[in-house]
Amino acid sequence: MALEMGYVMDCIHEVWNFPQTSRTLFRGYIDTFLKIKQEASGYPPGCDSVEQKIEFVQEVFRREGIRLEDVEKNPVLRTIAKMFLNCLWGKFGQRQQLTQNRYLSDRGELLELIQDDTKKVMHLELIQNKENDELDLILANYTETDDFVPPCHFGNVVIACYTTALARLELYDALRRLDDRVLYIDTDSIIYVHEDYKWSPPILDSLGCWTDELGGKKITTFVSGGLKNYAYQLDDGSTVCKVKGMTLDYKTNQIINFETMKNMVLSQTDDGKVTVTYPSKNVRGKDHRLFSKDMTKDYHIVYDKRQILKNLNTLPYGF
Repeated sequence: MALEMGYVMDCIHEVWNFPQTSRTLFRGYIDTFLKIKQEASGYPPGCDSVEQKIEFVQEVFRREGIRLEDVEKNPVLRTIAKMFLNCLWGKFGQRQQLTQNRYLSDRGELLELIQDDTKKVMHLELIQNKENDELDLILANYTETDDFVPPCHFGNVVIACYTTALARLELYDALRRLDDRVLYIDTDSIIYVHEDYKWSPPILDSLGCWTDELGGKKITTFVSGGLKNYAYQLDDGSTVCKVKGMTLDYKTNQIINFETMKNMVLSQTDDGKVTVTYPSKNVRGKDHRLFSKDMTKDYHIVYDKRQILKNLNTLPYGF
C-alpha cells in the first residue's frame, strides 16, 4: 500500500521468512469469543419473527462456522468478548520495560539495588512503622535498563505488527473512499456523513467487517472537541457524550454533556473551560494507602492534530 501511494523503500535491514504457516492457529480462541459476542449482541434490527431468527443463526453458521445458541442482548458480556477479540494481537507486542515495585528491609538490599547497573531506580519511599522503627521499609520503584530488559515469553512481534497493520489498511481504505465526509475516527471506528448514492462502508456483523454500533439508529448532530472527546444526538432525541479521563456519572453529565460540548466548540462559553467537582474521590497515594478527597477537573477543548479553519473544517499542518 505504501509503495502504491508513492513512498520509496530506501533500504531493507532484514527479511524474515516463515516456511511453515497456519490458518487455524487462533481458530479456537476466536471462535470462542466471537460466539459469545454474537450471542450477546442479540438479534439485528428487523429480525423479529421465528423464521427470521432461524435464518440469522443459519447465516452466521454459513459465514463463520459458529452455531449460535442463547442469543440475547447483553451489553456488558458483549463488551468483554469484544475486548478479548481486539486486545489479543497487541498483547503479543507488549512492552516489557515496566516499572516494578520492591520492598527493602535493610541497607544491604538498598545498596545492592542502587549499584545494580541492570536497573534504574525511579523513586524511593520510606514507609515508617510508628510502633517499631526496626520494621521500617523502603518502597523502591525501578525499571530494567535498555540493555537488560527480559524477553517476553509470550511475545511475537510479527503477529502483533502484521495483524494490526491489516486493520489499519482496512481503516485507511474506508477513509480514502469517504474522503471529506469523515467526521471522526478512532483505532477501529469511523463516524461519517451518509449520503445517498455515495459509497458507505458495507455493514456486516462479522469478524473483520464493519458493524453498526448504533443498533439501527442514526446520528443527527455530531460534535467533537478533540481526540476521544465527542458527543452526538440520535434520531430518537437521545444524546451520547464521551470524554477520556473523566467519569461521566449522573451529576457530571449535568455539567458536561452534548449541549456543553457543542457550545464550547462554537466558542459560546466565556472562559473556555468547565470545572467538574468529584466529591469523595478514591485516591491511592505513593505509599499505596487509599483515601478519599475532593477532586476537581477542568474540561476544555484540546485539538492539536490538525489546523482548524474558520468554518470548523480541518486541514493537515503544512497544507
